[in-house]
Amino acid sequence: GFPPIAGAIQWARFLFTRIKLPMIKFRSVNRLLQSEQGVTAKNRFIETGIVLKEYEEELYTKWLDNIIKYLPIYLKQSLLIDAEQRPDLFLNDNNNNNNNHQQFINN
Repeated sequence: GFPPIAGAIQWARFLFTRIKLPMIKFRSVNRLLQSEQGVTAKNRFIETGIVLKEYEEELYTKWLDNIIKYLPIYLKQSLLIDAEQRPDLFLNDNNNNNNNHQQFINN
């Protein structure tokens, strides 16, 4: 349901939350994180969090650069369409007093 960039950022945040919840539980038992395996798990959690944050920031930066690049072009485009040049976007409504009204089709 999200646009591609927003979906990827949402996925990264969801993944971080999924790995964060067990770490919170481990933190409540001090001896778990003080063991050799606990220290390794904690370091991997921190490394993974950093990588996910960098991924999120990279996606956002690329998206923002793209928007800044193309926004002026998009803003200069007309919102009005000539029905004769794009008849595929319109249909005739002949039921309204035999007038040939055009109705816009939402796509």
